[in-house]
Amino acid sequence: MSWDRDFDLLLELKAAPTKAQRETQTHRQALEKERAELSDRLDDLQSRLAAIQGTYTSEALIDEMLRQGVGDLESAQNNLRQWIHRDQERAREIDAELQKIAVRTRD
Repeated sequence: MSWDRDFDLLLELKAAPTKAQRETQTHRQALEKERAELSDRLDDLQSRLAAIQGTYTSEALIDEMLRQGVGDLESAQNNLRQWIHRDQERAREIDAELQKIAVRTRD
């Protein structure tokens, strides 16, 4: 009887996540949340850039320039392009980190 109880306890211990596993899970969840936020921000930035490129309206351009606090179209476009590039780079970093975590947790 006592052996059965010890065996059950060992199974419980084996099933419980370790501290490292919990930390990895928390880190993964934080990365996934940041990735989702980046995706939303990238969509917003790209739509804002599209709104002031090509056949933009004066209102769209003025709104974007006021939002950024710049005085010309070129500065507004350059800022949006830089922000998009920065966020895309961070998204790639997060995707790579999530891939590494997935590989580590499979082993």
